[in-house]
Amino acid sequence: MEERFLKFVDNLLKIEGGYNNDTEDRGGETKYGISRRSYPTLDIKALTREKAVEIYYQDFWRMYHYDQITDDRIAEKVFSFCVNMGPMEAHVLLQTALVSSGVQVAIDGHLGPKSIEAVNSHPNPAWLLAEYKIAVVNYYLSLNQPRFIGGWVRRAVA
Repeated sequence: MEERFLKFVDNLLKIEGGYNNDTEDRGGETKYGISRRSYPTLDIKALTREKAVEIYYQDFWRMYHYDQITDDRIAEKVFSFCVNMGPMEAHVLLQTALVSSGVQVAIDGHLGPKSIEAVNSHPNPAWLLAEYKIAVVNYYLSLNQPRFIGGWVRRAVA
């Protein structure tokens, strides 16, 4: 596993925390950010940190080609938001941020070679990251889960 992935997943696991079975959490039973809803056959309570890292590496980092995003700040945010809201929404919001910052890409939720190239060749990655954070905060505000909004917004703007 790549060094930067290990750094990012360590940061993610600190945010996600350990076991939780909050009735207000739509993901249901969760540990290390891995939910029963997403992994219905996995014994969530018995999930080890090592297995969670493996899941994040195979099912998120490699599957969605985040390793191909060259800017560490953007790669880490897309990875974190994908875990929190799912890949489709995380990718649509990134594509929306690209368009908002003047780069034309399809807003289809598919983070393919064209979207990744648009991210990597963006003339101002800090601007793109700011646009992405704004889009994510607006998305969180649109959800009807006020109990979690504070943590979500802190996650977005960090």
